[in-house]
Amino acid sequence: MLFRALALTGVTLLSTIAPSFAAPTAPGSEPLVLANGHDGTTIAVSVSDAATASVDRVQMKYGFYDGGFYNYDAGQYEKPPSLNIAAIESAVLPALNRAGISASSVEFAESPVGLYGGGEVSIVITLPASHTAIGNANDAMSDAASQFSDITMQTFGVRLGSNGCEAIGREARENALALAQERAGILADSMGMTLGEVMSIHETYQDMIPYGSATCLEPSGEFPPIRLASYGGEWTMYNSSAPLEVEMTTSIEVMFAAE
Repeated sequence: MLFRALALTGVTLLSTIAPSFAAPTAPGSEPLVLANGHDGTTIAVSVSDAATASVDRVQMKYGFYDGGFYNYDAGQYEKPPSLNIAAIESAVLPALNRAGISASSVEFAESPVGLYGGGEVSIVITLPASHTAIGNANDAMSDAASQFSDITMQTFGVRLGSNGCEAIGREARENALALAQERAGILADSMGMTLGEVMSIHETYQDMIPYGSATCLEPSGEFPPIRLASYGGEWTMYNSSAPLEVEMTTSIEVMFAAE
């Protein structure tokens, strides 16, 4: 789903340098001066545009928590026995196998961080990008969790991985440049002027949506390591009615000569 936005338009009178075309600069760099020879009116626009790519792989994360609680009568936390990760594996793996998900697609990790001083067993499942596969995994995990009366399962959400980041990055830049040319042309026409050459281009940012959960897969096709350790981290809420897509958004500032 593409969007177009005009963040800022302006016309200025100044002396500067005129261009021959070159690629936009990387985020955070200085504006790119392209060539020489212009002295007069300029038109500056700031625009955003985007491109989308399909998701190739997804990861789902689940957490099993123990039944720790705060005992108000005793005025203290009641910490239950440590989670039995072997028992959880024995419930989860057969349930996933019945859903057509192999054990090689599943990662288990045990952590002391949990509710009220208890523990957590996190489970990450790597799947092909398919709503059917995700639904099957959710059903299998619910079936596994139903076998326990003293622990609770939480679904953290989905992480989206695409092999198309480089292509949509280029496309988003091209879309933004075309939009800048269009908007600057409208401004020039409204003032009875002729739009001239590009004088400078500054890429202010490029980012992926959904923020955090969208990621570029490694050349091997594997997910990169998870960067964020905070609650939720790189996971986003799964929406079974949303397309499995990622979007690359680019914002640029472009200055044109005008006569």
